[in-house]
Amino acid sequence: MDGYGFRKNMKKIILTVIFLFIYISLNAQTVRDMKIYVPPVSGEGRPGDSYFFYQHLTYEVIYQQYSLIRSQNGSDFILRGEIAPEPVNGSRNNIFHLELLKSGTNEVIAKQHVVYYLLDASVVSMLSAMAYNMLSHLPNVWGSDDWRDNRLFLDAGLMWAPRLYFAESQSINWMNIGLGFSGEYHFNNIIAAGIGLQFSQDWILVSQINELEYRDLILDIPFLFKFVLKPGDLMLEPYTGLSLNLSLMQITQPSFLSWLVGMQLGVKAGPGSIVIDPRFSLDLYTSSIPSLEYNRYTIQVGIGYKFGFMPKASARGY
Repeated sequence: MDGYGFRKNMKKIILTVIFLFIYISLNAQTVRDMKIYVPPVSGEGRPGDSYFFYQHLTYEVIYQQYSLIRSQNGSDFILRGEIAPEPVNGSRNNIFHLELLKSGTNEVIAKQHVVYYLLDASVVSMLSAMAYNMLSHLPNVWGSDDWRDNRLFLDAGLMWAPRLYFAESQSINWMNIGLGFSGEYHFNNIIAAGIGLQFSQDWILVSQINELEYRDLILDIPFLFKFVLKPGDLMLEPYTGLSLNLSLMQITQPSFLSWLVGMQLGVKAGPGSIVIDPRFSLDLYTSSIPSLEYNRYTIQVGIGYKFGFMPKASARGY
């Protein structure tokens, strides 16, 4: 490929990435799932009454297509039930009280009750009507979901990776555009490990006078150890690791191992997040071409899109 064709293809790739970034950013503000927490029903009428009401409340939340989660932490609203005896002398009835609260403030925004003696179909109907009246009028929640509370993340993107070659003289490959894929597993809230595949170019200029140069396609396989930070609605992941480097065209012999350090920044956008990933790497051994050994240093800036899977049990539903 001549220089003009190379620059033309790179321009197309860069424009595609820019348009994709703008499109995702414009669609980032979406209505997210409402998260409802239903605590165990307190109080007890006859044996099994509290479990009966708890079971039907959780069913109503799911039936109305809200997200049912296991703890108050991370929820938007709380649907709380309580059973108490009817405060009437000689009454054998019970009262089931139902309240809807805001999770952040515990403010009661709706409450209803039903008086019952035996649990039958009429009680189920009244309970369904109560839950529907409370939940169906909740406002939409705009903004990002807690997208960071997942075990597994996958991402793909492009990178600009200027590569410096040091030997008797030095050369720089400024127009090194690559493609990368990676996955990471979060062991807990602060520690993660990742692995990736990156395709980039080695372009070593030996002599400008004789136009002697070597071009090769390189596969990098980074193994990363990450710290996870979650300020605001961002996810910051400083990391370090090692990368295996393989020549796919067998034109050069790159250093088998490189050490790298970097920081990935994730910003919520649509169903996933846009990530920006600056990185620096240096070879641990010399690389070589016929009659020349050299050292490589790479400054990399990547941009991509990242999806989370496998919600953590402590943060998601049943």
